[in-house]
Amino acid sequence: MEDFSCTVCGSRMDAEADPTAGVDWVAARRLELMAPGLGHLRAGQGGMGVARTTLVVLWSLGALALVLSGTAGVLAALPLVIGIVAIWVTGPSDLDALRVGRQPRLGGRTFLYLVIGVTIGVITLGGLGAAL
Repeated sequence: MEDFSCTVCGSRMDAEADPTAGVDWVAARRLELMAPGLGHLRAGQGGMGVARTTLVVLWSLGALALVLSGTAGVLAALPLVIGIVAIWVTGPSDLDALRVGRQPRLGGRTFLYLVIGVTIGVITLGGLGAAL
């Protein structure tokens, strides 16, 4: 079996590099507080960073459009606002979890469930608001 160690420094060449090594966690947390997703991008979590930022922007625009459309739209906008708050509130603590190697509260599967829940909520409350 071949030895995958550097002959100069002794480092293993087949070991995976830590993607969070060298991350400025204070700056990442600060960015995440200002705009959801930016801290995750700074911490090397590109997919989650883009997903958080994109949903907050799209849901904000959707909530604004619904609120401006009339009374029924206000009710339908409620799940979008709740989703935005959930993403914004969990961002800094999820970065802390990544820093210490724990699972984030809003990880991939939970994030998917949030999106599904918000979508069902908008459809349900939009229909209810239109019926009233």
